[in-house]
Amino acid sequence: METFDAVTGFSKGTLVPVSAGLHAPHGIIPFEGDLLVVNQNQGLPIPGEILRFRADDGKLVKRTVPALLRSGASNPNAPGAPDGMVVSDGKIVVADVQDDPNNFVQGSVREYTEAGALIRPLMKAPNAEIDPAQYHPRGVVVGPDGKLYVSSLVVIGGPNGHVVRFDPERRKFIDTFIKNNGTTATDCTKNLNRPDGLVFGPDGNLYVTTFRASGGDPVKQDTDAILVFEGPFGRHPGACIDQIDLDKPGALNGTRAFAQALLFGPRGDLFVPISGNGPDTGAIRRYNVRTHSFTNFAPPGTLVSPGYLAFGKTDPATLAYGNE
Repeated sequence: METFDAVTGFSKGTLVPVSAGLHAPHGIIPFEGDLLVVNQNQGLPIPGEILRFRADDGKLVKRTVPALLRSGASNPNAPGAPDGMVVSDGKIVVADVQDDPNNFVQGSVREYTEAGALIRPLMKAPNAEIDPAQYHPRGVVVGPDGKLYVSSLVVIGGPNGHVVRFDPERRKFIDTFIKNNGTTATDCTKNLNRPDGLVFGPDGNLYVTTFRASGGDPVKQDTDAILVFEGPFGRHPGACIDQIDLDKPGALNGTRAFAQALLFGPRGDLFVPISGNGPDTGAIRRYNVRTHSFTNFAPPGTLVSPGYLAFGKTDPATLAYGNE
């Protein structure tokens, strides 16, 4: 994990080195002066885990939810392939893409106490619209209406996707806030593919990362992007109102620029870590939602494959940026 000055973008160096045992960290949340990190343990025959590091020097404080028990056996309460994470109302909420890290089974949204004890999965399959075997949560955020929003795959590795909504207090499914099943979408919702990171902006709209479905098909002309949807208090909640392209649609040069997560930060700008194999790879890009323009917060090549980010003043539940 790397650190930067939140205003200037100046690199402050490595906070948590590779030697700390991180294997595909998929979420970072400021928590009581420390950092909670969901570590997916990608490529290893063990489940994921939640780790707690000191924010000042990167030292491991504890394995809040360990991947392994003291006996060396896999922890049955650990998330199989954790992705997004928030902390809300004294609970750590984790999107688990697949409960078993070795099988493409359905996932869940898991809740843990702040001490790391599993409360229970929030819900396995929301409703009849979503095949229980193909429910794969990736990102979570608490919206301005106090509800929990969850991005979900339809098929691991396949196109399409949803954003579903829960009542976190009653632990009940509310609705499919955004749905792309490949047949019903008529607006830019049709470009919602494998959604991952999601965050509400100061404008109340929901910003969601989406991935190219066509592989660079010049006919379909789709691209890796960020889709913008009206929030719950808009005139048309869940309607797609804008698309922020991260690459040229239909590019045939084999390069891609995509983002797994995104976050609003200083001055209300959207910060986007870029992965892929194009000229912007390794950058953290800063998008001005008022002028619809990008600048580089950290230039290309600064990072190897940036995925998830957090500001020191990030609200751990809503992911909103705090007072400047």
